Amino acid sequence: MKPSQKALSDLSRYLDEADKAPAQARASLHKTEIDHFLGFLPLSLRDEIGHSFEEKFKADQDQAKVWLGAAASIFLKDYDGSQLTLEEWEQIRDLTADFSGELDMDLISYVMGLVVENGAI
Repeated sequence: MKPSQKALSDLSRYLDEADKAPAQARASLHKTEIDHFLGFLPLSLRDEIGHSFEEKFKADQDQAKVWLGAAASIFLKDYDGSQLTLEEWEQIRDLTADFSGELDMDLISYVMGLVVENGAI
């Protein structure tokens, strides 16, 4: 198992465990998990990913977890092939563009390549 696959598996497991916590504690647990598993990203980008996740989580918990797993795999440069909507790809594109000055050029190229492949440009 590749390190990125292990990280994604661990993230999924921790998200499931966080669901057992009281509702008021979940957002804090989710933030801690995002910071842990995506700690290589700038804090401001992690905060935006966390905010997006929480908004999606309010609407559909399962789809929010799929989105976060897909986003994490993309930023880990090991996209897992999860189906994302055009809107979600546009969100990934916008997050990458907004924080491009703080990201490694190889990561930007990888993410934007996926964005183009998925029709979000």
